[in-house]
Amino acid sequence: MADIRDMVTGGCVIGLGVGLFLLGGEVRDFARTGIGAGFLPRVAAVLLVMLGGVLLANGWRRPATAGAAIPAPEAAPVWGGWGAVLASAGLMGAYVASLDGLGFIIASALYVFLQTLILCKNARRRYLCFGLVSVLVPVGAYWLFVRVFEVMIPAGLLG
Repeated sequence: MADIRDMVTGGCVIGLGVGLFLLGGEVRDFARTGIGAGFLPRVAAVLLVMLGGVLLANGWRRPATAGAAIPAPEAAPVWGGWGAVLASAGLMGAYVASLDGLGFIIASALYVFLQTLILCKNARRRYLCFGLVSVLVPVGAYWLFVRVFEVMIPAGLLG
């Protein structure tokens, strides 16, 4: 018997990806390069469909776990659940609110670093690695969109 939960989730992710792809085609392009505002939603949609397909296939192959509980780690506080969801939502709101003032690079670096801390749960926190990723990814994204795609992004304090 297949794991129905993964199959349902995979189907929902595929449906979300198809919807995003269709809606991404209606976004008006403002860039001179021909790769405009509709490009990134379509790439994300294709990735969602692919990941949903992987989840669907894994659910089909994996036997159902009828009531089997995963043992929790002992004596380790678990950060997750609704607390992590609410912290992530608040962090996303703070990120959007700070984009104009701080700029894309600083706001994104702070967001990625703090969101990584929320998502890592009980895993070993490698602050140096988290810091490097949280700086390099926004700098790379900024360079890609401003220099290659010629899309304006808020520079904020840096620019």
